[in-house]
Amino acid sequence: MHYFETTTMKQYSKTELAKIIQDIIIEKYSVPAKLYEDLKSNFNRKIKIIVKKDMTPDELKSKGMVAATNFSKTINQIPLNYIENKISEEIVNMGIKGFDIKDYKDYFLKAAKDRVNEFINVKYKVAKKGKR
Repeated sequence: MHYFETTTMKQYSKTELAKIIQDIIIEKYSVPAKLYEDLKSNFNRKIKIIVKKDMTPDELKSKGMVAATNFSKTINQIPLNYIENKISEEIVNMGIKGFDIKDYKDYFLKAAKDRVNEFINVKYKVAKKGKR
């Protein structure tokens, strides 16, 4: 991820910080295998609830990859303003003053993962309501 490759003090607006997280989401989680691997427990939990059977690990992985493939196609639908509203005030304040984003790589990667997890949870709830 190019944001973390150089050391540069820079100022960032809240929107720019959200765009960085959105770019990480698209870059990292638009690949189904990576999406499934990073969020396997979330996918598996939801699949077990939907299927209501004891599945083998291979069955679970197969269904998880199908779900991850479907989610990866819509991962760019996570709204920028939603991401913006979730950014830590401390990070926003540092962005105003200027900081080296490389020093906060873990924060940005976790924020991206959390937004994707939330997206999966929302999509799951919508799908679950549709089956009732």
